[in-house]
Amino acid sequence: MGGTLAVTLRTEDKDYRMLRWTNPVPGFINHPGLVSKDPKHVAQYMKSWFEMQDYWLENRDTEEYKLHMTSCYEPFPAPLAPAGYGLVVIDFRTNKILSHQGYSTPGRVHTSPNLVHNGMTNQEDIDWEINRICWFFTQGRVRDLRVQDEDWEHWRDDLPPPRGTI
Repeated sequence: MGGTLAVTLRTEDKDYRMLRWTNPVPGFINHPGLVSKDPKHVAQYMKSWFEMQDYWLENRDTEEYKLHMTSCYEPFPAPLAPAGYGLVVIDFRTNKILSHQGYSTPGRVHTSPNLVHNGMTNQEDIDWEINRICWFFTQGRVRDLRVQDEDWEHWRDDLPPPRGTI
């Protein structure tokens, strides 16, 4: 379902204050590309916002937008304040994420051992999800691991067994 969420991204040279739809936020935040400040990951997330901003600037007087979600993202730039589900500030200058919202959980990487049950049927997607979790684990970014699914039958052979609450 989703709704709006204020997101501010502070890069080394610019601040982007945005209203974003909630659905892509967890995938953007809990991704190795954000932690490593990968420009491709950031650009992929920002692409739709830049498009919406352009459409809004071109058509704000008539409100005849090419993309129907444009009005959900206005104003451009958004105020640095909670909106809809709240506020997330991602600060590349200080390497901090400030979160005042309940939609996504920065610092908690969620997945399910039963990826097919979660709708992932493409082996490439399943491999990517496993590698995403393994990246956080091998980088020492996982403080606690909780497995809530009894179907977890194995762990990758090239990693030490998970530690934490199981």
